[in-house]
This record gives sequence, structure tokens and C-alpha cells, in this order.
Amino acid sequence: FHGRSLIYNRETPTHNDRRDMKFAWTPLLTLGRYTTGKLRVLDLEIDYKPGALVLIRGGTLKHSVTFEGGQRVAIAHFMHHNV
Repeated sequence: FHGRSLIYNRETPTHNDRRDMKFAWTPLLTLGRYTTGKLRVLDLEIDYKPGALVLIRGGTLKHSVTFEGGQRVAIAHFMHHNV
């Protein structure tokens, strides 16, 4: 069973997805018309502009997202451990 989270015009504070399976990949897609976006993971700051798709281990790695200058929609797919 896969879950999906739709995030509209919201930054994501630093967290790890505690209910996710530890070795599962979490695809993150960002869309919209914003000018600047940053994904922070593993002490790295990665450009995260509209149309970017990344896969991370959300249950293992702490991550956060910031953006400026317009509207942003993010879609995250995940699988919880207890399912």
C-alpha cells in the first residue's frame, strides 16, 4: 500500500519520516511557479526547482524544503512500515 501526500505552498521543516520503511525510496516531485527552492539532506543544500524529481530514504535521512517567489505543489509517495 502506497500513500501520497500533497503539499501546497508550505515549507517542510527538518524531519525524518519515522513511520516509513527504513530502506524504501520516497519519490518527491515539486511543481509550480516559484523562483527558488532548496532541499536540504545530508548537510547538503540542493536546488529544488519546479519539475524536480528526487528519491530519498525519507525514513532514514533527515530532510527539509524551503522555497520563495510563487506557488509550489509537492507530491510525496511513501510506504509506512506497519502496512
